[in-house]
Amino acid sequence: MQKIDFITFVAVILCIFAGVIIGQSFTFEVKLSDLIALTATLITFSFAYFGFKSNNAQYLNSITPIINKYESGHSNNYTYAIFVNNHGTGPALNFNVDILIDNDKYSLAGFLNLLVAHCGNMETRYSHPAVLAASKEHEVLSLKAKDQLQYIKVHDMLKKSEFIIQFTSIQKHEFEEKFLLGFQ
Repeated sequence: MQKIDFITFVAVILCIFAGVIIGQSFTFEVKLSDLIALTATLITFSFAYFGFKSNNAQYLNSITPIINKYESGHSNNYTYAIFVNNHGTGPALNFNVDILIDNDKYSLAGFLNLLVAHCGNMETRYSHPAVLAASKEHEVLSLKAKDQLQYIKVHDMLKKSEFIIQFTSIQKHEFEEKFLLGFQ
């Protein structure tokens, strides 16, 4: 069973009162001024109701985080980095990052261990905040390969990877964003 909407309840009450006013002690005499007043009241309530719904939706959209990733790779000095940006005006809470390779999910540390095992030792650094503030950028992962061959191996592995970001908005809505990795 569907929950009764507040505006529907108010409209029913107003119709009952209008019936009493229009009926005027259960006579069938109808005054035009009563109908005009009832119509104006219903129009006012409907504008207020729909205006409130629109303003609430605009408010929720205005404080929702908008997360995007940015990759930076330089083949001259063999460096690679992943940055996450919050372009929204609301913070991203419970921020978590994972990387998916061949349907296997890895944390950042697990992914870097897999890269080192597959490509050899290299300089690596990773971190992710618990909360990504509004209009902020954070470096999630960076690495520096030893030579061009190792850099190409890392690049090939990144092409098979997917970057997964999970976070919660301040309205307790949960989001999951997926991005392909592997810069060109």
